[in-house]
Amino acid sequence: MKNKDQKELKTKSTAELKSMLQAGKKDLFTLTMDLSRNKLKNTSALGTKRRDIAQILTALKEQQSLQLTKGGEVNSK
Repeated sequence: MKNKDQKELKTKSTAELKSMLQAGKKDLFTLTMDLSRNKLKNTSALGTKRRDIAQILTALKEQQSLQLTKGGEVNSK
């Protein structure tokens, strides 16, 4: 993802991020299967997709932490 796309992730809703995460994981699985069948020519696509998934997860965690601090309830375990 480009820097502009990373900033757009922060404006998306939780439901949109979760659907993007699910689609990303599905794509990663497909890429992994293609790699094992020697069909994948661009192996750097695996790393790129993993990075995209990590950025989506980071945006989700940030939203969750913001919701907790706004609600005033912070569970410290």
